[in-house]
Amino acid sequence: MKKWALTFTLSFVILAAGLCYAGAAKGAKRAGAQGKISAIDTAQKTLTLVGRQGVTTTVSYTDTTKVFKAEPIKIGDLKTGDVVIVQGAISGSSIDARAVIVRPSTNAKLPKKAPKKPPTNRIIGSVTSTAPLKVKTVDTEYEVKTTDATHIVTLKEGSAADMRVGDIVAVQGQAGADGVVRAQAIEVVNLPRLKGAKANKPKKLNK
Repeated sequence: MKKWALTFTLSFVILAAGLCYAGAAKGAKRAGAQGKISAIDTAQKTLTLVGRQGVTTTVSYTDTTKVFKAEPIKIGDLKTGDVVIVQGAISGSSIDARAVIVRPSTNAKLPKKAPKKPPTNRIIGSVTSTAPLKVKTVDTEYEVKTTDATHIVTLKEGSAADMRVGDIVAVQGQAGADGVVRAQAIEVVNLPRLKGAKANKPKKLNK
């Protein structure tokens, strides 16, 4: 369970920071779920996720559900304008990156407001420079320092066939009265746990 703590942290940031799937119906009650896939029913088109403390969530998907899967890239593949999430230790206007996730262009809305509290271990913004690497959030431009140990991945659009039992996923969708999360986007972000990362419980999002 510990080895996917970072993925929970990053996935929850993706959901809670306003980077929600653009195809969500206006006014619909959005819901997010994160966990490890324990079962896939391709006939019923459902996933069973096991989250923190063993809590299970059923997720349904359709042929129109967007599925994004993380693929490793090199720092040289980053481009100006990319929307990224950076996880690491922040000091002033610099961050020692442990992981960089490039958001897919079809699902990359930036937060419109600065967080109430200054970030301590992650930022969300767009790349303004690649040499040196700089990322601009709503209110601050950070210099992002990477090493050979920094995990850099991009989320590329795939299909339901790309999901496997054991994958760690973040789901964006709508909450049903039956407790099932009807997925509009599923992100597969399998990253190793990084020191200092804390797991987040699955939460429902506000309208």
